[in-house]
Amino acid sequence: MLEGQASPQGERDPIVSRVRWFLLAYLLVGILLVNLLVLLGLTENYDDVQKLELAVYVITAAMMAVARTSLRDFRIDRFSIILFIVFGTVLRIPPQSALSSAFGPIYYAFGLIALLLAGVVLRSRENRAGLAGTDWRWLVLGLFMGVVLALVLGTFASVFSRGNIRLQAAWPITTGGLFLTFLYHMGHSAILEEPAFRGFLWGYLEKHRWHPASIWQLQAVLFWLAHLRYIERPFTFWIALPVGGLMFGWLSWKSRSISASLLAHAAYNTVGAFF
Repeated sequence: MLEGQASPQGERDPIVSRVRWFLLAYLLVGILLVNLLVLLGLTENYDDVQKLELAVYVITAAMMAVARTSLRDFRIDRFSIILFIVFGTVLRIPPQSALSSAFGPIYYAFGLIALLLAGVVLRSRENRAGLAGTDWRWLVLGLFMGVVLALVLGTFASVFSRGNIRLQAAWPITTGGLFLTFLYHMGHSAILEEPAFRGFLWGYLEKHRWHPASIWQLQAVLFWLAHLRYIERPFTFWIALPVGGLMFGWLSWKSRSISASLLAHAAYNTVGAFF
């Protein structure tokens, strides 16, 4: 069977067919709409960003609900779905600059969607049995790789760019600030991107008999395009984002779950705040 050609199994599976439409909606919003609005300067305050993130969160939650009996096929395990739910509710930490306006209607809309998803996905033993297993060794490796790679790239950027390349820190660089920055990036980056790119996209293409190496490359390219708005930051756009996409994809590929890539993603962004 040719790579990328739909398999009979993929064509007949109603869950795969439904996931396809939500994936398309995710890519249209997450790649086209988000980049367009940012590049046009229409997302200059935190509330505007929250609305876009809510749209992405709702689409991702809908995919999880649709595939609730076979989330294992999309690399969603119990740990990752708990992270998705928890960081959509109580641990959705805003940047320090938006503390005064963070807990408005959009914040509670996130919580409502997260709680509804918890009720749909975790309420039955059958659904819980459909979740992938969690290997804690991969979680440790994900954190380690995220930290080390960000340190290497950040040091390289600082030395060779005369300090002009700097990622925006959501909180001050202190012990407490780093912890809050990690929570921020988990809730505003990792849970909004890993389930789609390294979970549902990967599982969908796998169902259609794509070779894992081809999926790995494609998800990294799409992840890179989803961050086109950073094109004015050369090191971030041309180096940090492609390398990150490949690393997160490799973790999902080899561990067969997105938990390690979730932790790696948040750690990668957090350490990047130093530079």
